[in-house]
Amino acid sequence: PPWVAAPQNIRHVIRLEAKMAFGTGSHESTRIAALLLEKLDLRDKTLLDVGTGTGILSLYPALLGTKLAVGFDIDPVTGPCLKENLELNPVPNGSKAIFYVGTLDAMKPRTCFDVIVCNMIRTEAWPYLDAFLAYLKPGGQLILSGQRVEDQPHWQEWFKKKDVQPSQEVTLDEWWGFVVKTQPGTSQA
Repeated sequence: PPWVAAPQNIRHVIRLEAKMAFGTGSHESTRIAALLLEKLDLRDKTLLDVGTGTGILSLYPALLGTKLAVGFDIDPVTGPCLKENLELNPVPNGSKAIFYVGTLDAMKPRTCFDVIVCNMIRTEAWPYLDAFLAYLKPGGQLILSGQRVEDQPHWQEWFKKKDVQPSQEVTLDEWWGFVVKTQPGTSQA
């Protein structure tokens, strides 16, 4: 929160008030997504944060070097929160963070990203998996966090169907997240 002094041994500080939006960094699923983002080389990359909530998973990659982080959420209560959180956390020079309230359909059809991060439970993310893959550049990476460990068999079937395996995985308590990389030369995993 903006009123709490940051510990001195912290490399990156993001100040935000969650208010009605999800994502303060304290939930395991948000921490998993952040850990997976740290494992990637994000310098000069473009990133899409699906279901951005507070914007934390767009703001953090901007600190890690993305040239563009776009976050969106369908919940209209996130709009004022996102504006305030962007004002509290100016992104470094050479990086840009943009937020909007709406759906993936608001994106231009040929827009593609190097990385897409989605911190949503399986039942919320599942219907959009093909759309996420369509918005990835060839060789792009999809981060899915917010998965219950008990849902791993569902994801194993999806991995088999798409002929992919996670390149990175993180588990915290009962939560799990992973990174899947698309094949070079194609936008589909």
